[in-house]
Amino acid sequence: MDGARPPQVLRQGYLASLAHPQELYLENLVQAGRTVLVYDDRDGDGGNGAVARDRAVDRDRIVGYAVIGGEAVVEFFLAPDVLAALPAAFAAVLDHTQVGRALCKTFDTLLLTAAASRPAHTSTAGYLFREVRDPSFTPDPDVVTRIGLLADLDAVWSIQDGFFDDRGEVRQYLDAQSLFLYEAGGGELLGCGILTRVVPGDTAVDVGMVVAPSHRRRGLGSYIVADLKDRCLRAGNRPIAGCDSANRASRRALENAGFTTAHSLLEFTY
Repeated sequence: MDGARPPQVLRQGYLASLAHPQELYLENLVQAGRTVLVYDDRDGDGGNGAVARDRAVDRDRIVGYAVIGGEAVVEFFLAPDVLAALPAAFAAVLDHTQVGRALCKTFDTLLLTAAASRPAHTSTAGYLFREVRDPSFTPDPDVVTRIGLLADLDAVWSIQDGFFDDRGEVRQYLDAQSLFLYEAGGGELLGCGILTRVVPGDTAVDVGMVVAPSHRRRGLGSYIVADLKDRCLRAGNRPIAGCDSANRASRRALENAGFTTAHSLLEFTY
């Protein structure tokens, strides 16, 4: 193991410790991020209870890990029997990586406690929707919904307005048949919806949407989200979503589609 991925047992422990499903934005950062291993150092060279390293040296002494993604700590976990070393372990990660930020879900109590153990400026980076207040959905007979095809790539790209990183990302969604097109009766593309399973094997499915710029402020965003929510529920999945704290339109669309939020994504800056 070279630190490229978190130790599987500890990662499973981390996901199981969360009160609500993982956020897709953070999961993408984790998958592309750098893992730092935390070692039990109570009898070692530091004497403060924990030390952080990039590579495995003594597997038997690995007691936790952190993931650095987007120049921030985005995941942090310690085995339950060494939680007394929590502040020291988090400090060791920050000192080792020289990272000055942490992104923390408010329902990730371990990272929240660790991040708050050092003086920091705290702000709300996003809102996390984990509950469905209203499961209802009423189809609009004037809107045609279908699964996107590879032949639709150019049309999707023409309305995406920065929603996708590149055309390759659009192709991946089309190949996975997880991108839905919403069209007017004449075939005009109104918007797109995306369903993404956040963690393989889990029932949580992230709901995402983009509305064509020329059709915004007409309630289409809420309609697309409500339709995706309905598809998840009928399939026995749990629909979840997140949005940037500055994106009032997305938050309003999610709330109008029946989602509610009591959680946020906090940014700690040291």
